[in-house]
Amino acid sequence: MLSPVELRHWMQEHPELAFQERGITDLLCRELSLLNGLSLLRPLETGLVAVYEHCPRKPFILFRADLDALPVRDEVSGELVAKHVCGHDVHTAILYGLILQTLEEAYPGNFLFVFQPAEEAGGGAKKLLDSGVLDSFPVDSAYALHVSDKFPLGVVASAMPTLFSSSQELDLHWKGCQSHITQPEKGRDVWKACVALEQWKSCQLEGKEEGFFLGIGQVEAGTVRNCVPEKAVMRMTARGKTTEILRRGLEKVQQAVREIKLECGVEATLTYGTFYPAVEQNQDLFDRWMKVFGKQGKAVVCDPVWAAEDFGYFAQRYPAWMFWLGTRLPEEPELGLHHRSFCPSDPVIPLGITTLSKMRQRDVRQRDGGIDSLSSSC
Repeated sequence: MLSPVELRHWMQEHPELAFQERGITDLLCRELSLLNGLSLLRPLETGLVAVYEHCPRKPFILFRADLDALPVRDEVSGELVAKHVCGHDVHTAILYGLILQTLEEAYPGNFLFVFQPAEEAGGGAKKLLDSGVLDSFPVDSAYALHVSDKFPLGVVASAMPTLFSSSQELDLHWKGCQSHITQPEKGRDVWKACVALEQWKSCQLEGKEEGFFLGIGQVEAGTVRNCVPEKAVMRMTARGKTTEILRRGLEKVQQAVREIKLECGVEATLTYGTFYPAVEQNQDLFDRWMKVFGKQGKAVVCDPVWAAEDFGYFAQRYPAWMFWLGTRLPEEPELGLHHRSFCPSDPVIPLGITTLSKMRQRDVRQRDGGIDSLSSSC
């Protein structure tokens, strides 16, 4: 059997992009099929669900890890290459290790270990849930962690009511009428519409005070230097601190586009890409586990982040809790996720396994108003 650390190193040597995680899916199937006590389900071409049922007719606890790497521009060749710079190799190794530990202990409980494809692009969580593979399992809680070098090694950090924001990709296509730049009155300049939306965004959404912002990442307009551009496309991403705030913010964007369209005399079409709901946390689970890790001096209440995470789809369906697991050693700088050199050290893997193993417990017993011990899942 591969060890969790060896699995992580294999993933570093064989990084695979979203919905291309065939190598790691096959490897997990081969390794886990050698073990007794698991059922393996493959609802999609990539990804895997390992089912451990020790207590018939009892609910399941779900643990999720993500498999995909990111495209990173190589410093030497300038080409885009796949690389694990968001820690998914560590997440997968931790979940794999949790399975090995659970089987070794013949732990009394029911668990779904979900190795999900395509967290970074394409909403793999939604596709997996939409496949119906989990529909027959009564799940009473769902957990996921995300490594981060913002926090020291072993620290557990989380936030309420949301940890990750809701996200919506959107493209705005403008269509006007081309004319020579010396006769702009004969055309309808879509560049003016682009500028107007940028100005509206700057005035209305400065500082993200209302929990919503619109980011414009790419603008393409015009075909030649001496003509008023006839067409333009603005590729954007909107974020909201909650899914409802995102919805209200997008309504404001739609209204602004309608007004700019009339003002500039151009046509406008909004199309929508990938949507991620916010990771909205379950209060009881947050309180329970922050107390548990707080007793060990490892819990930190942090701020929500503007980043998006498709574990939000699990949080929509089940009571869920997600947290950061710190990776930074004292001598290491803070690089941040997606930095081309982000690569947590191996010691975080056994720490992650130990952390998740505590959450195999379903109930927290209370004594004198404090946490006494954890009961088994059966």
